[in-house]
Amino acid sequence: MKNNTGKKCVRRLLAGLLAVCLTLGGVGSAFAISTNAVATCVMDVDSGRVLYSNNANKQRPIASITKIMTGLLACELSSEEDLEQVLTCSETANAEDGSSLYMEVGDKITLRSCIYGAMLRSGNDAAMLLAETIAGDEESFVALMNEKAQELGMENTLYGNPNGLVDEGNYSTAYDMCLLGCYAIQNELFAEIVGTTYIETEDGWKIENHNQLLGMDSRCIGIKTGYTSAAGRTLVSCFEDPDTGQRIVCCTLADSYDYQDHIAVYDWAFETYPTHTFCEAGDVVTTLTAGGTDYTLTAADTVAYPLTDAEAQKVYARMRLPQNSDVTIKEGDVVGRIVYYLDGEEIGRTDLIYTPPDGGRVTVERLQKILSARGVLSRRAAERYIQAGRVTVNGVPATLGQQADPDRDVIAVDGAELPRQTELVYLLLNKPRGYVTTLSDEQGRKTVAQLVADCDQRVYPVGRLDLNSEGLLLLTNDGELTQRLTHPSHQVEKEYLVRVTGDVEAALPRLRRDMTVEGVTYRGAEVRALPSGEEGSALLSFTIRQGKNRQVRKMCAACGLTVHRLRRVREGTLRLGDLNAGCWRYLTTEEIQRLKAL
Repeated sequence: MKNNTGKKCVRRLLAGLLAVCLTLGGVGSAFAISTNAVATCVMDVDSGRVLYSNNANKQRPIASITKIMTGLLACELSSEEDLEQVLTCSETANAEDGSSLYMEVGDKITLRSCIYGAMLRSGNDAAMLLAETIAGDEESFVALMNEKAQELGMENTLYGNPNGLVDEGNYSTAYDMCLLGCYAIQNELFAEIVGTTYIETEDGWKIENHNQLLGMDSRCIGIKTGYTSAAGRTLVSCFEDPDTGQRIVCCTLADSYDYQDHIAVYDWAFETYPTHTFCEAGDVVTTLTAGGTDYTLTAADTVAYPLTDAEAQKVYARMRLPQNSDVTIKEGDVVGRIVYYLDGEEIGRTDLIYTPPDGGRVTVERLQKILSARGVLSRRAAERYIQAGRVTVNGVPATLGQQADPDRDVIAVDGAELPRQTELVYLLLNKPRGYVTTLSDEQGRKTVAQLVADCDQRVYPVGRLDLNSEGLLLLTNDGELTQRLTHPSHQVEKEYLVRVTGDVEAALPRLRRDMTVEGVTYRGAEVRALPSGEEGSALLSFTIRQGKNRQVRKMCAACGLTVHRLRRVREGTLRLGDLNAGCWRYLTTEEIQRLKAL
């Protein structure tokens, strides 16, 4: 059964109490991954679920990640006008040792630039100047820090200063810092600042970010590094999956290999705990018959949760509807609720709202669906933009669950109007080795975008093939199809021809069974040996459904096989055929229809 059963219309229901069991397919389980840290916590941003922890509630000095709270309060308590306020460096701020903006007494800096200085350069002087400006003095600002910590549920945290320079009386835990990180990254200004690698401010300050993760992995969107001799290396980071929009925060305390550990943790977390969406705001959940009339019930909010494949099988839902079938229902009325459970524990809920028919105007769609289909934002990112007031319809800020007509309404994101729907384009490229599957590359490597540059439309890769892999790569501007083919819940088959050396006879049975490599569970593949055609090596047909990062290579390596060449020849119903390497063609109408039917 596909993983979209929570989105299907259940059958028509009479009034009363209804329990519906919803199950998501997949097999697997979560296996822990270790780090070099004294304490570690990994948390999903939207759900708050802890995905991994080790000594997560152990109190420790936290060094400069203290400034996460300082920067957050500065962002929350400052208006746009406040941010342009010009500050004067005080003697107290100038006296702060350690990492610094090197401000002299009397130097001028705007409040906005001062936040950048505290968060990017980790300026202790900047953090102290922020504290004095916002609260009047350090002691009063520290009181605000501790008040906010209690508000967020950071029960094992005590702040003693705004910058973390002094370890005594200033401590937290990996769990508490994840709570803070998940909350802070949802502040638009804060996220913009901590995601900046380098800035030359309008008032003349040149500030570079100490967080090297931003340059090491494109998924990193912030947050903050720290170090003192007592605390060791401390790091809170946030990564976002570019395909699904899922965001995860990781905190490590006292970790000498924190950058490498964080990247490994995120590789594991995104593969092991992908977000499963049960219903989206505006989705039709069911119909209700009351007073002889059928009423369409839609979800008020999106319900999604990070789950392992094994957990997804156990999810079920209970729906509650009104008991009085004679009640009069008006448009917009909340008439029920659907609650989702895992092992008896609630993991999400949403109200059910009466939504009248649209009068046959089939062009009306949910905003997040429109933005996703246009390739502007993922659905999850679109929801965040809508909630932040960054999306408007006909000049009016949009609301989550709102519908619009993309052909008639003026939809804008951050003030930029959404262009009218262009023709949907579907390309099949035979990707050669030596090209990265991206539209641009910071390292200057050749990209697949260069191979399809003569296409009239801007298209995006559906999934990835790594630098040394080749073969079938679909590119399109159809966001809905991209979501269908790449989301782990749909388990679309991908077939590869793999040239290997090693003991193939011994490896085949192992490749066909589930295995765990570096803490990640891979489902058994459909593997068969083909006529080799080359002496000293074997050719395998390798079919998988998960499509996890470098999955085929990692499974082969775990079974003692060395991969010399890997070529994808099929994705779902789409086959590579005899298309030459480096060439592309348009999909036929029949091929497109078959892919959409998966």
